[in-house]
Amino acid sequence: MRNSKFNPTAPQLPKIEAIQTSLFVDVPDVLPAMPGPLPASLRSKILRLLLLHWTPSAIAEEVHCCSATVYNVQENLFMYNSPFRSQFRPKDAPRKVFKIAENGLIAYLEEQPWIMQKEMV
Repeated sequence: MRNSKFNPTAPQLPKIEAIQTSLFVDVPDVLPAMPGPLPASLRSKILRLLLLHWTPSAIAEEVHCCSATVYNVQENLFMYNSPFRSQFRPKDAPRKVFKIAENGLIAYLEEQPWIMQKEMV
C-alpha cells in the first residue's frame, strides 16, 4: 500500500544564470604589487649596521624592513664581498667532459668503433 502523502520530487537545481554569476565574481587584489629594488639609502643603512655587528632582527626593527631583506644583504656580503649580488655568474653547470677530450674520444671511436663504454670512460 502506498503512502499518498509521500511523493518524492526531484531536487530543485539552481538556475544556470546564478551559477555563471557566482563563478565570475570580481575578487579584489589581496597581494600588493611587487616592490621595486631596495633603495640605496636603505641598503647602506643595513650594510653599516651589519658591519657594526648588529643582529638581523634588530636591524629590521631599526630600518623598518623585513628580516629576510637583511639576511639577503648579509648573504650577498658573505658570498660576493658586496651588498649586491654578482651580475656575472655562469648560466649553467660546467661541462663534465672537456672539448679536447671529446674530440679525442671521437677520433678514437673512428679508429676502433667496436670498443665498449667502459673503455671509453
